[in-house]
Amino acid sequence: MFKPQRPEESSAQTTASVREGTTRPAGGGRSVIASDMKVVGNLASRGELQIDGEIDGDIKATTVTVGRGATISGSILADRVDVHGTVKGQIDGATVSLSANARIEGDVVHDSLAVEAGAYLNGHVRRRNSKPAASTATASTSSATTGQATASPSHSSSTGASSSGSSATSGSSSKP
Repeated sequence: MFKPQRPEESSAQTTASVREGTTRPAGGGRSVIASDMKVVGNLASRGELQIDGEIDGDIKATTVTVGRGATISGSILADRVDVHGTVKGQIDGATVSLSANARIEGDVVHDSLAVEAGAYLNGHVRRRNSKPAASTATASTSSATTGQATASPSHSSSTGASSSGSSATSGSSSKP
């Protein structure tokens, strides 16, 4: 079935891979900022970032997961953003998911947004590529949710900013 490699073959291949820079997957690897770590400055990755500590700066990656005890003071730009902790700044992601423990103080720009009941969101919610002339292209939020979110039990993604903002918070919608 599988031919086991001799240790010298494996070592030679690893050394060659390091020289060629091919040890990481094509999309980048997974990096973790531990809960006892604080980073001051911007972070950029072509892969996944798991943040469990504190970041004072902007983050750009393919996937960003903000852990339950994490605090981010800066913007996040990623294809996928999962928030379980605190973010003070703008979130811009194709797919954004806010857990019940999420605390967001800033705007959320998304293609797809899922919000669990109990998430705190104080900012504007806007769907990417939405036209400003749309009747409810921007939803303004002013207070925390109190378990009143109307997201479906499967936490499916919203189809527009007005439903995202109004169902996720107890704030009111406003027209641009």
